[in-house]
Amino acid sequence: MWRRSLLGWAIDDFLKLAEKVRGEEKLEKALRTRGRELPGLVSSGLLPLLSFLYAQTEGKFTDVRRWVEGTAPRPDNMREEKISYSLCLYLLLSRLSELWREVSKEELPLDPPQCIKRMTNLRPSELSLITQAILTYAEEFKKLCEGALKGEG
Repeated sequence: MWRRSLLGWAIDDFLKLAEKVRGEEKLEKALRTRGRELPGLVSSGLLPLLSFLYAQTEGKFTDVRRWVEGTAPRPDNMREEKISYSLCLYLLLSRLSELWREVSKEELPLDPPQCIKRMTNLRPSELSLITQAILTYAEEFKKLCEGALKGEG
């Protein structure tokens, strides 16, 4: 149903983040690691994944979101690993918002706690459909990260 747009989203999102991390070797490696982990984490459950990613942001998710959107500078005093978790959370929330509109015809907030709370109200069939779409997106994003971002070694 969403296959074409999921691949397009993965490409668009990867290019956007690749531009942000270009020239920052540690951040590039951290994002590659997160991208490689993402499909397995999605498979473990979408709601637990969102909670986990949010916990890793050290309360600076909004700062990272603003940086990605170009309305603020890169957050200071935040380790690259934590930024990479925030970047993945941002991507997932953005795409969940798109998918949510198609399933429920409502807006989904980009605030992680509010988003998680709203998603708990989905019927199991709706959550399953959205989770499968996000898994496909994550698999495509992983391929892009592995192929284009610097890794260890």
